[in-house]
Amino acid sequence: MNGSHSSSFFGVLNVVDHDYKSTPAARKAAFEIRAILEELRDFTTVSAVSRCFPYDYRYSWPELAKRRFSSQIVYYNRCKNKNACPVCSRVADAKARRDFSYEFDRFVHQGYRPYWQTYETGFKPELDSRGRIETLNDLWRKLQQVKTFTRLLKTDQVLNFRVTEFTYFEGVWTPHFHVVWLFGPEMRQGAIDTFLSVGSKVWRNKQANHPNCIASTRVLHSGKLDPGSTRPLAHYLFKCMFLKVDEHGIVLSRYLKTPMEYLAGFARTAEVEYLEAWLHYEQTSRRVRRYKFSKAWKAKL
Repeated sequence: MNGSHSSSFFGVLNVVDHDYKSTPAARKAAFEIRAILEELRDFTTVSAVSRCFPYDYRYSWPELAKRRFSSQIVYYNRCKNKNACPVCSRVADAKARRDFSYEFDRFVHQGYRPYWQTYETGFKPELDSRGRIETLNDLWRKLQQVKTFTRLLKTDQVLNFRVTEFTYFEGVWTPHFHVVWLFGPEMRQGAIDTFLSVGSKVWRNKQANHPNCIASTRVLHSGKLDPGSTRPLAHYLFKCMFLKVDEHGIVLSRYLKTPMEYLAGFARTAEVEYLEAWLHYEQTSRRVRRYKFSKAWKAKL
């Protein structure tokens, strides 16, 4: 999300049904994607992912999955790796996206007002990818320990959903957080503005005093979300493992951004640099929770 304090980043869409379609065309497209994902799993270095078999007899199996099953080189179960497995990560993303969409709509209907903030930081150039995600998580923990910020978080008037996202540049995966804030109907606008401002100032203060970070005074990107923006918002938040295909196969954007795009890019072009980026992501994302609902969010359901 680029731009600061934008109140119209997403267009208004009154969407109620967030379930995936079950039409013949949709099932055909889903099967074609499963076949592509099976091919992408060939490039993993994670043994559990290479032996993953996420199919049962209710659905058609891709040809490659059939050969793996007959060769007994797979376990008859999901590996459940939510970051490195092209199949299981997309299943986990689909469930999280569905839950978020319905729950977001429910809170908005109850009068909660939705906002977003992007929590990013400048890292020391010598810090590797794993060190960057550990540092970002450390900054988030420190933010939660500041009384001026946590006073409202401990009430049922502030809920949040956090997404960990990575971008790749010069051989390093750099993380940042997208946070969706939901403010209760009893909160005044002034209190909301203060909350967002304090969060930005405290974050930059913690960043300036962290040994792995470069100081910055730039205000965090933030803004108000349109209450009816659920579908485009969810598409933006859950794009990490999104795979675009057409009748010719994988469709790549001009500039690769997400981990899945790098993996698909290697399958499409055989560019070794793309595979290196994906394998680097496999290691960087170990034990990383890409999606996290706050306790208050789940407690209010």
